[in-house]
Amino acid sequence: MNNKADLINDFIIDHETDVLAVCETWLTGTCTDGPVINAIVPPAYSLMHAPRAVVEAAFAVIHRQKGVPRVHEGGSQEMSTFECFECLLKSTKIVRLCVVYRPSSNTNFSLFFDEFEEY
Repeated sequence: MNNKADLINDFIIDHETDVLAVCETWLTGTCTDGPVINAIVPPAYSLMHAPRAVVEAAFAVIHRQKGVPRVHEGGSQEMSTFECFECLLKSTKIVRLCVVYRPSSNTNFSLFFDEFEEY
């Protein structure tokens, strides 16, 4: 996300995006993320993210603070064919947002669909 921070920020503002989910953020969950997060997240928005052991596979959800506040950050799950970051967002209704990441190196579609069905 570091090299695309301005593009992401501009996209959110230009399109008045309520929620944006991103995979492969390269955020680490350390203090070194601060400048990147500040560059990405416009005023009146928040960022939730789940750093992973494999840094590039981290997830992020950027959302408006007003009208769509965070209710619950469910964390992330890792199956053998995919990873998932889950959170609940509250507006007039509660919305469960699941961001699924399936690495392109995983070509076992049958197992993916079996695991996803169990999820």
